[in-house]
Amino acid sequence: MIDHYLDDTATALDQQKEDQGNTQVPVQTRATPSYRIGADGTHEPAILRNVEDVQIPAGKYQLTAYCIGEGSADVDFTVGGASKHGLLQCSPDEVNQSNLIIDTDGTASERTVTITPSEHCESMIGYQILYYRQQ
Repeated sequence: MIDHYLDDTATALDQQKEDQGNTQVPVQTRATPSYRIGADGTHEPAILRNVEDVQIPAGKYQLTAYCIGEGSADVDFTVGGASKHGLLQCSPDEVNQSNLIIDTDGTASERTVTITPSEHCESMIGYQILYYRQQ
């Protein structure tokens, strides 16, 4: 279900390229479980962490984290020296999302996403970063 939201966004951007050539999806992570089964059979939170060491062009970056299930997760988004923090509240009945936006001047060379599920979070989590180029 989360993958459907990610695909819809990418498809919509492809269809709008003529009108909005300034928007891209540089990063997309498919739905993954918020936990792994420990050696003793208990559920252990599975932290999603992605660090990219690339030149980050100037513009606006929007992280959208999605989840469905039970529990919550802390969401941290960093571009260069700018950071944003949010809470992703999951629901078993619908896909919920949390958006974090960072503007950058083009001097950054690292982008980091960290999603840390709560101890009892049992959900599927995915995320997408949209880039809006400065004009």
